[in-house]
Amino acid sequence: MEIKNVFTQTLNAAANSLNCFRQVDEFNISTENNTDHIVRIYALNNNKDIFEYDALVRLLQNNVANYVFNRKKVLGYKERDEQVLSSSEAIAKFKEISETALKDGDYGSGGELGEMLLYVFLEAYQKAFKIMSKMEIKTNSNTYAHGFDGVHFLVKKYDKYIANQLIYGEAKIEDELSKSIREAFKSLKTSYDNRTNDISLLDDAILNEVAIDEESTEYLKSIIIPKYRQANSNYENEDAFAIFAGYTFSGVELNANSDAPKIEIDKKIKQDTKNLKRNLIKKINNLMLPKSSDFYIFVLPFNDAPKDKHEIMKKVLGGK
Repeated sequence: MEIKNVFTQTLNAAANSLNCFRQVDEFNISTENNTDHIVRIYALNNNKDIFEYDALVRLLQNNVANYVFNRKKVLGYKERDEQVLSSSEAIAKFKEISETALKDGDYGSGGELGEMLLYVFLEAYQKAFKIMSKMEIKTNSNTYAHGFDGVHFLVKKYDKYIANQLIYGEAKIEDELSKSIREAFKSLKTSYDNRTNDISLLDDAILNEVAIDEESTEYLKSIIIPKYRQANSNYENEDAFAIFAGYTFSGVELNANSDAPKIEIDKKIKQDTKNLKRNLIKKINNLMLPKSSDFYIFVLPFNDAPKDKHEIMKKVLGGK
């Protein structure tokens, strides 16, 4: 079967809703052959020196169901022309799981926004399609699942072969960028070391909902679950990693001699992230994650990250 038939993008980016982001910078820090350690830095729409969230909230609202539910369930809603119902049920499920987390003392970390943005950036900009989101794992397992914040799939083309890439993702939004990066790598390392236990969640029944038919389910099993991999397969399999890091932007001073606000903001963001290259290489080496694996890292500043990550999700879920 052709790889391209297994997955399609689930993200709803209609009406140019992804225009709420602009790319500020991009660089590849890898020193390994045939390996990418790509860092992409973005900014939201701004009103003078303040980032605006309305378009971001609309983008996330349009994708709550696509993020919460598995591929087969979303397809069912579309076939029955019940997209409005799917959104309301997804929001209810989101709130239900958050309330369960509240009872377990784990609510309030604001992780949900980072998890959704990791999904958005991987699908929209990396073209790595969702296999399972953190919310899906919570929904399917009947427990407050710990582990990766998302698992995505990417077909990577090398000069002489094509590989099936399984991307394990983590997301953190903290006041300082250095803390976001540090905590994200720490979680990534812990989750990757325990990935055999996490992958056990992906039993046949769940995989059957992720893929759309029996053939693609069997193919997916051969990628994800080691015991189903065949040495003589025509497909190459490899692990990769993704991180979303959000932080508080300290702002810019605008005066009569300033460039346009967007230009000043972008210059300040580049200043904020000037040490990122050295720090990321150090993290990858020190945490003993496979240096030959690809890393996809997305960075986004907020006006007040600790506060905004709660307020944005309240608006996404219909709160005030």
